[in-house]
Amino acid sequence: MAISDTTLAQPHAAEPSRRGRSGQRAAFRGGAAAAARRRARRRGAAAVEFAFVAIPLFLFIFTTIEFARAFMFADSLEEAARAGCRAAIVRGAQLDQVTDEVERLLELAGVKSYSVEVTPEAFSALEQFEPVTVSITASFDEATWLPWSKFFANKKFTASCTMPREAAKET
Repeated sequence: MAISDTTLAQPHAAEPSRRGRSGQRAAFRGGAAAAARRRARRRGAAAVEFAFVAIPLFLFIFTTIEFARAFMFADSLEEAARAGCRAAIVRGAQLDQVTDEVERLLELAGVKSYSVEVTPEAFSALEQFEPVTVSITASFDEATWLPWSKFFANKKFTASCTMPREAAKET
């Protein structure tokens, strides 16, 4: 097979084209100073874009932290109420044992100021299967991890648990 002159004149298929869309050479245009100006404009645009994105991003992050802490706080109160109620329904239980159990769990959760109510107060005189309720109320203000609380400021959380007395009345 003979090679013709027209075959040699065509550019090789593996060689990339050096022309852009507009037909201008794709070589570097404008020199180093122009490239520096383009980079500086792009950095400024990136800073503006970050400012627009960062505000909602941080708002979302802090809101998520506050709601997660509120759910954790409420769950801690519920668990302490359940444990206190569990301590109250067994035979020989005293009010001090109930409040000590609630205090122990709330101290682990970092809750410092709260109130505990056991209904009825004389639960050791109850018949078997009569209900005993332990209620705990605490303010969220001291439990937040953020320097401010937007959604739960001045809110009081209450958790309660009711269980039937397991043991018969003590004589």
